[in-house]
Amino acid sequence: MYNSENIILEDDHKIFDRLASKRNPFIKGWVRLFLHKNMGNKGNPIDEGYNLVVGKGREFSAQRLFDNNTGSSNNWKNYVINCFGVGSGGATVSDGTPVINDVNLDDSGLFTPVTLNDSYYNETNSGTNGVVKQISTDGSIELMGGGYGTDTYYSKVKCTCVINDSEPSGLSAGEAQQISEAGLYFTSGSTNHMFSHICFAPKWVELDSILTIEWFVIC
Repeated sequence: MYNSENIILEDDHKIFDRLASKRNPFIKGWVRLFLHKNMGNKGNPIDEGYNLVVGKGREFSAQRLFDNNTGSSNNWKNYVINCFGVGSGGATVSDGTPVINDVNLDDSGLFTPVTLNDSYYNETNSGTNGVVKQISTDGSIELMGGGYGTDTYYSKVKCTCVINDSEPSGLSAGEAQQISEAGLYFTSGSTNHMFSHICFAPKWVELDSILTIEWFVIC
């Protein structure tokens, strides 16, 4: 019997229907973005779309599912998905129209990482300080099995990734930072690797704004 924590909100049904109808192999994902001024009122999503689970992310998933890295030179059995990052290299604007850059299976990091805070981890593959921010496990990661789908059953993980007000690091009052890409990461200590990557039309973040990313991983 499901308890109240396992009830799926009605608006999630549409996401699961889209994912179930998209016949990509292995793991799928969906991302929703909210730009707002306070934590209590996110409003409606300003953008949403599929993300790509990159090659390393797929290999990591296989190792964690079976606790085995046979045939691989990488050993990620002690890693967990617990970080995210954002960047400004996900799109360009031509004659007022955003052109979204392609994500690829061999992506290993953000195209142009944006510094969030010096206390956060570096993105291993970029060397840029303070790029990858830890996701709080206290209410920010939801796990559920036997999810709703169209002729499909699957497990859902939802990560809520938040860029708080006063971020990104180094932004002055009255300035705005373009955000047009995001990544989810699996980490061990301060070492991290990209799990999935998404690019979207530019969003402009100011010091008094909050950017919330709801990141769904479906398998």
